[in-house]
Amino acid sequence: MDEDLMDVVQGYIAQTFSEPMQAEIQNSFALFDAFEHRQAYVHLPDIVLDIDADNTDLTQLKFLSSVNEQLDVIFKAHQIELEEDTEHYIKNQILSVLYRLQMLEDIIPVLRILESSFSDEEKIAKIVEEYSELDEATVLVALKSIQSSTLETLQSFLYTQEEQQEKKPEIDPEVFKQIQNTLKDFFVICGQDNLAFEFIQSGMSIGYPVKLYYPYVKEYLITDNDKQSAKNLLSLFLMAQDTYHDPLQVYRIYSEALVLDLEQRMRIETQMGALLNELRHYQEAQDVAKRVSST
Repeated sequence: MDEDLMDVVQGYIAQTFSEPMQAEIQNSFALFDAFEHRQAYVHLPDIVLDIDADNTDLTQLKFLSSVNEQLDVIFKAHQIELEEDTEHYIKNQILSVLYRLQMLEDIIPVLRILESSFSDEEKIAKIVEEYSELDEATVLVALKSIQSSTLETLQSFLYTQEEQQEKKPEIDPEVFKQIQNTLKDFFVICGQDNLAFEFIQSGMSIGYPVKLYYPYVKEYLITDNDKQSAKNLLSLFLMAQDTYHDPLQVYRIYSEALVLDLEQRMRIETQMGALLNELRHYQEAQDVAKRVSST
């Protein structure tokens, strides 16, 4: 979609919907990007800019219906059908899990579920429960049907992933080790309240290109607290193979797209720089301690 039209759509969302609904819409947009469903945005500008629409409630309904219909397109592509009255947030949660399954470091729990004697509906419900805020019963109520071929395809994909993991790591071992060690030091300095720690705790692997993580986290990177935003951004950049080496420079390149407000953008950069300095000083102190202990 044209960038100017997308700005119009985003402005409409900000002015029209409650904060919780704005978050759900942005989560849906992140999923459209993650699944590369570009057509999802096509009808939204027409709905927002319809000069004949004098009923604001009806316009909101049309807008949300369009977003939900496009989520259903993604479900249909995966041969999954949900009940007609399934709530927006439930669709987002289920699709988020389907996307995350492509990037799990520990795929064994999912394979064990797929290999079980549960029904297809029970299998997908148990998987979604494992990796989302939904419980199995909620997913079962929402799920109308799922083709066996969908789970068979997923199982084959995960078996292939398992074989590849056994043969060789996804990234260069030295790079992986550097990222792993840097993140360990980062968690010592900055604690566990950051996106990278949450990713790792949920079973996601480190070392992928940052573009694979971004669709899933873009709505959670920037908060009202500048230091928390800095922690989130820094932790994300430190866990990706193409950004860990110079996260501050990466932020400077993409900061205008990440943070619209100039003053906030500069404050976050200052916080990131301070956190990086603290991390580097800690690492230098650790290196000195190791050299002293070895003499």
